[in-house]
Amino acid sequence: MCSDCVASISDLSDLAERRKDKDVTVVGVHILERRKTIEDLEAFVAKQGDKLRYSLAKDLDRSAENIWKASGLEAMPGLVVIRDSKVLWSGYEIADLEKVLDAI
Repeated sequence: MCSDCVASISDLSDLAERRKDKDVTVVGVHILERRKTIEDLEAFVAKQGDKLRYSLAKDLDRSAENIWKASGLEAMPGLVVIRDSKVLWSGYEIADLEKVLDAI
């Protein structure tokens, strides 16, 4: 995982804890780097232990990458809010994400 994605784990874990009773599910999606294997990702998750308090999905067929790009995101980590299969918001800042979640 990229260093910015690793750095966001704490904030996203905190967000997942704060929102878990408010019908919000935080899911990190790892777009597998070509030189990394699934086993590398599983080892990373195991190493994080209790620091990683949200689900992490593997984008094996790169379909999530297509959603990410279609949302207008150009850097990682990007944040996307999806409800009823529709992208409602995309951005980079957790503070902005919190405002969006409060509004929906």
